Amino acid sequence: MGGKPPTVEIEYGLAYEFLLSLIVFNEHEGYEYELDNEWFDTVRAKADPDLLQATALFRSNCNHVWHRLIGLVYDSDPPRDVPAFLAHFEEIEPLELRLHLLGYYQRSVRRSTPLDVIVQAAEGNAEAQRQVLKTSSPDDHDWQEFLHNLFSVDVEKTKVIVKDIL
Repeated sequence: MGGKPPTVEIEYGLAYEFLLSLIVFNEHEGYEYELDNEWFDTVRAKADPDLLQATALFRSNCNHVWHRLIGLVYDSDPPRDVPAFLAHFEEIEPLELRLHLLGYYQRSVRRSTPLDVIVQAAEGNAEAQRQVLKTSSPDDHDWQEFLHNLFSVDVEKTKVIVKDIL
């Protein structure tokens, strides 16, 4: 027990803030922020209709989708700003993106859903997708809504939609 204490590394960068702003933009419920609801209404009114349509696929009270891309920010080149993140995003395969969105790299997800099932679901296997729906937070309505939306779009189109949003 007298071993060396763990090292903690704190990462920061504008791309992290960018993803967190997408979470705030997509909130359904009136959470408490320093900005009032009028600001959100104004931003949404000024947003391009195509952007609003694209975000609709991922819009629910479950914003896990944007949290799950934070690992991609970490994997991007320093200074981990938005241009570095977007350059890294361009390089990833559509299947890799879908694995991130499904929580493949998160231990809590892997505890309830076998890795091979997540991969098969990401690839579009309907039976695996049904299994993911049964095992991945089945009581979380918002998460289930997101999964249904995600599975309604093929892997390549998913990357196009996320890229358009970013």
